[in-house]
Amino acid sequence: MKRLITVGAVLLLGLVLTVIEINWIQNEKKMDTVPVVSLARDIEAGSTIKRTDLVIKEIDKSLWSDGYASKLEDVSGKTILISMESHSIITSGSLKENAYGSPESGNAITTIKLAPEEALCWTLATGEYVNVVLVDSALVLRDLGEVTVKGLYDNYLMDSDVPVYVLVEGKRKTIENIVSHREAGQMELLKRGDE
Repeated sequence: MKRLITVGAVLLLGLVLTVIEINWIQNEKKMDTVPVVSLARDIEAGSTIKRTDLVIKEIDKSLWSDGYASKLEDVSGKTILISMESHSIITSGSLKENAYGSPESGNAITTIKLAPEEALCWTLATGEYVNVVLVDSALVLRDLGEVTVKGLYDNYLMDSDVPVYVLVEGKRKTIENIVSHREAGQMELLKRGDE
């Protein structure tokens, strides 16, 4: 009977040690990975990357390269230079350096100057969709249409998280509508939550 108890204790101890070792190995693997931005779907060359096109995935630290993006906001709103398949890791070489440039077919680009109090109240990110709203002198609001944020700049035209100027892209008619109403009042950008 003593022998059976001893064998049982040794087996139990072996099982406990195995579980501890497996947990230790899994934790070590987690510590040896780094986050990288990859594609959630196939995307064609010349497309503007949206946040919904991206996912964060963990890769082994030894495979990491300086060219990999590790934050979604570093990639969202940029233009991809080459067609890529889903699960591909985004590199700086696969992105157009500036988020602006030639608009997509049927679209146009313009800038909107924000009032200082609006610029400080909330943050924007390239690739976000916002509505441009005109506030006239009688405080009547008029929705001028939805646009995509392409660039954020401060007074000295440097990239900024707290922008004064916002470069936007939208359908040609929407941009023409925005430009034609520039002098009719103050432009505001409206973020809409999921409906």
